[in-house]
Amino acid sequence: MAGDYNTGCASTALSCRTLDRLLLAVSGSPGDTIVPKWSAHNLVGTSKLVFSSVGSDESAKHRPLIESVQVFDQIQGSVATGLGTSLSATDPDCQITRVLAGSVAQSETFTASLDLDGTTEAYVVLSFPSGMLGFTLTSPDGTVIDPTYATNNPTVAGYESSVFYDGNIAVYNLVNPAVGSWTVQVTGDAVVEAQTVFVVNAFLFQPDIKLEAWLATSSVLVGTPLVYLAKPTDSGSPILGATAKATVALPDGTLMTVNLLDDGVYPDTVANDGVYTGSLVNTSQSGNYRAAVSVEKAGSPSFTREAFVLGTAATSIVSSSIRGENPRDTDDDTLYNFLDISFYMTADVAGNFLLVATLTDSAGNEQTVSQPVAIANVATPVTVTFDGKTIYDNGVNGPYTLSSVRLIESEYVLASVADLVDVYSTAAYDYNQFQRNPLRLVGGTTNPVDNNANSLYDLLNINLAVESDILGDYQWSATLRDEYDTELDFDYGSVTLAVGSNTLGLSFAGIEIGNNLVDGPYFVSDVILFGSSSSDPSLVIGSKAYTTDALLWTQFERTISPPSKSPTSSPTAKPTATPTESPTESPTKNPTASPTKKPTLAPSAKPTLAPSARPTLPPSANPTASPTKKPTQAPSAKPTLAPSARPTLPPSANPTAKTDSSTIPKPTLAPSAKPTSAKPTAIPTAKPTGAPTKVPTKIPTRSPTSAPSDFPSSYPSLMPSSQPSVVVQTIRTPGFISTNKEFCSLSDAERQAFTEAALASIEEFACTGSETCAASLTSSCGQDLTAQHKLSSSRWLQASNNWQVEYVVVDTFTCEKASCSSPSDVARVNAIVEMITANMNDSMSSGKFKETFTVKIIQSAALNSNLVECLMVWGIVGAAEIDVGGNGTGRTGVFYPDWEHLSGTCLQDGNQPAYMELSTSWLSSSLEECCLQFYPGWNFNKCMNPSGSGLWYVSHDSGKCVTDCDEANGGTCGGFANLLSNNLYSNPRSCCEAELFYRYLEFCEADSLLSECYEGTGLFYRGDNGGKEVCARDCDPASGDTTCGGIVEDAYIVLYETAEECCSAEYNWINVDLCAARTTQTSFGKYWPDKDNSKCLKDSEMPSGQLDVEVYDSLEECCASGIFWLTEAKCFTASGIASEELGTSKFYVDWIKEYCVKDCEGAAPCGGLAQAWDPLYNSAIDCCARLPGRTAQNCIYK
Repeated sequence: MAGDYNTGCASTALSCRTLDRLLLAVSGSPGDTIVPKWSAHNLVGTSKLVFSSVGSDESAKHRPLIESVQVFDQIQGSVATGLGTSLSATDPDCQITRVLAGSVAQSETFTASLDLDGTTEAYVVLSFPSGMLGFTLTSPDGTVIDPTYATNNPTVAGYESSVFYDGNIAVYNLVNPAVGSWTVQVTGDAVVEAQTVFVVNAFLFQPDIKLEAWLATSSVLVGTPLVYLAKPTDSGSPILGATAKATVALPDGTLMTVNLLDDGVYPDTVANDGVYTGSLVNTSQSGNYRAAVSVEKAGSPSFTREAFVLGTAATSIVSSSIRGENPRDTDDDTLYNFLDISFYMTADVAGNFLLVATLTDSAGNEQTVSQPVAIANVATPVTVTFDGKTIYDNGVNGPYTLSSVRLIESEYVLASVADLVDVYSTAAYDYNQFQRNPLRLVGGTTNPVDNNANSLYDLLNINLAVESDILGDYQWSATLRDEYDTELDFDYGSVTLAVGSNTLGLSFAGIEIGNNLVDGPYFVSDVILFGSSSSDPSLVIGSKAYTTDALLWTQFERTISPPSKSPTSSPTAKPTATPTESPTESPTKNPTASPTKKPTLAPSAKPTLAPSARPTLPPSANPTASPTKKPTQAPSAKPTLAPSARPTLPPSANPTAKTDSSTIPKPTLAPSAKPTSAKPTAIPTAKPTGAPTKVPTKIPTRSPTSAPSDFPSSYPSLMPSSQPSVVVQTIRTPGFISTNKEFCSLSDAERQAFTEAALASIEEFACTGSETCAASLTSSCGQDLTAQHKLSSSRWLQASNNWQVEYVVVDTFTCEKASCSSPSDVARVNAIVEMITANMNDSMSSGKFKETFTVKIIQSAALNSNLVECLMVWGIVGAAEIDVGGNGTGRTGVFYPDWEHLSGTCLQDGNQPAYMELSTSWLSSSLEECCLQFYPGWNFNKCMNPSGSGLWYVSHDSGKCVTDCDEANGGTCGGFANLLSNNLYSNPRSCCEAELFYRYLEFCEADSLLSECYEGTGLFYRGDNGGKEVCARDCDPASGDTTCGGIVEDAYIVLYETAEECCSAEYNWINVDLCAARTTQTSFGKYWPDKDNSKCLKDSEMPSGQLDVEVYDSLEECCASGIFWLTEAKCFTASGIASEELGTSKFYVDWIKEYCVKDCEGAAPCGGLAQAWDPLYNSAIDCCARLPGRTAQNCIYK
């Protein structure tokens, strides 16, 4: 997968993301900073498709590939690979100079020259593994370029340093660098090791001098020479008289140098043609041959170039013959799921290979598959399988051509052993015979609409033709884009698709198209069509799902004008941030030198000819449209800050003369539409209510209070009314709890005890501070415990099978008013709900609920106290429901979207705005209906569950599972889930198993639960994953156990029951017993040969420092096999063990003394102990026979 990445930098800002600019330039901009897009498009096996994406600045940029598998796994099911736009891309015009390699110690400076020839842009790059190195350049004219210079001269040079992969990188970006010899200085500013190695080279873009390097044949048989060719050119003309060579790394890592000559002597074909040639004869190894081809020449200008070439040598040749084809229907729907093509292959040397095959249709669409195959040296049947759905999506009838069959030696050794072209042609299939997506976009129509008859389109309506094989309800969304991929508008909705042909209607705002100033055609992109469950089919088309007619932007409504055809030749240096949409046609020739910063929004059509010298500050935002012709001669010095929008007509003949603001009454913010009296009060209240009644009394009091309360009481009066309300308000707050223990699989008696412990714990926390509060369980382990007072709108994600315990907390109070709608009643409800919710959430996040629950489990006689070991508890409090008068109906029975408070959900409190009551389209009979209509897509989950569902979903950022709830709640909450991309699970174990399969399940579950109890499995794994030389135990080194290598987190690490099993599988070059003893750090009583000192040692007394030594059960075996050049006696002695018999007392020849001596220690005739290679003789006569010319009397040593 490759992606476009735009640095967003001005072309002259060289220090803006210098490293990114280099990577993009090298990869062929635009392209991803690690996967060059041009290289991905050039791969044979890729589907060349483009899909758009959205995100914040730099959010898609990546350099390491550690997340690529997770990203691919997450999105692969959402991309329709048969649709998209085919692209091609060219290689970047980039050349590389020769590499300068060196090392520096602390404070040491390395200096070398680097030739830069004619180029428009150069990047000089320093790479090093650790520490900090100083890096400066000096141009041929003596200018020193360092980071400070780059900062002060951003149009000449840019600089950036960064951590890059496992090392560091520093980059200078130079525009039109001077031709000649540049000086490179590298200084050891902070060297970590004794020496820090580094390399420096330059990337030159669009230079005149270029190097092309290649192999005459990139893949050869073992023993066949690899012929390297290099062609340097200057503006296209060959360069003669250069020095060229290829430095080749053989498969085993050995380096060899091949000189490349242009002398006409084989393998060079023509002398002095500018093509330099040389052969690598030593190709006896099978595998990859990596070469750096370099060319250099002194002169004017001097230059160096380097290019990289990969060759391979294979051990086998393969031949093939076709067997035939077989289309397969695997699901009995009469459509072919796969097309198999079979053939025989024979290898002259049997082995395992990687087969890559390509099927091509007449339109050029390719489908490439690869698979490992084992081929014998006899005809071996091989079958390649092509996807029928891909054939259908391409929409081209057969016959299809097996256009390429390539066989390489392995996935990592790219040695080609067979490369066949146009191998086979299939039958003439109709593409409709192959399997297809149950949802298919097959076309569409463009229908612009002019609603106001002004000859400009208000809407661009598009009808997409969709074929469906399955009846169902679907959600959809799509964007409209222009040819530059600018998003113009977004539309979404729901649709019911019948089996067969359907129409999906999209509508986009015409004004967005008109204001964009770009002509069509326009493109419907980012089309997503999905069902309500994961089993429903889906359709995702990322780019150009439909192309509209070629409409012009001038055909659409717009609020902005196109740019002037005759722009000014001297534009202002400080243009306005908000230019007028209707500029004057005859601007003044003498504009003011100090224009206003806040011009009037509604300028006069007839400005005064004699403007005031002291205009008002600030001017009115809403000036009168008909100003008086006779303004007052004595205007107020302190005009009102909030004049009436509807002043009295006619004005008072005797206005008050008092202007003291303390005596001016403040009118009500929401006056009654119908005054209560023909004689209203002369002094209205200074503190009107902020929420005036919607039904004002017809007989108002004659003596209203002069000081109404700013804050009404939250509770009823201590002096009750003589006619108190008898209506009881009931608040039911649901909640849900689960644990990491399988309580639901226990016996009936144990489940009952678990239920009682849970209920007692809930009551202890939920009802703290209330004497009227009570808790009860509504469900336990999926069993409904009560049919009464069930919540009228149960949340859809919180089905009983997701939770071990579901409960409801009920509290009641007598309303102040029969409608239970007084401020006191509302405040009391809010206080009760907040208390219950806070009590439960706080007890969960603090761990107090788990502590109490643990105690009650231990106290239960029916439950095993071992159940509390590593017990973890999670849960959530749902949205409360209110029952007025005990009728169980809640407030109004209708739901409406809460636009006013932006809570993201639908409410049922009877306070819907008046305009919503005018149309039933705003009101819904159920929460789910309201949420589907007004909060679709990713907002649906929060609408149905304002506090979150409490279920689990994967967080790939943190590598664990989290709960669907507000992250501010702490604990396991990871924020609200997005139902379009997040599957929900009832427990973290299920989530880890399904979504984080690459993590070790036990660890993932504990990590998700924030459990400190998990200590690892205690099993064994390969020790270099834990920093050890042998196997290590899966446990935490902080426990004090030195055999621990750390807790295993990832599933790819294999665990073994015993140290012996681990050693046998992972360290088969180490003696199993020795490896196991080192792993468990136990005593090991066997012997090992110390060959440097010619003795054997007992490992328990002197452990071997080398793990690959042979070990023996006894000292005798060790001496005989490990120290075989000494006699057993000498070996015993050297090993510190005294032999019972020193020597054999037999005779051997001492060739230095030229006498026969006795194999013993002591005086003559003993000559010392014989060596292992000395033949021994039973008698002196037999020994003397080996010394001719000596008699028995004078051949014995005396």
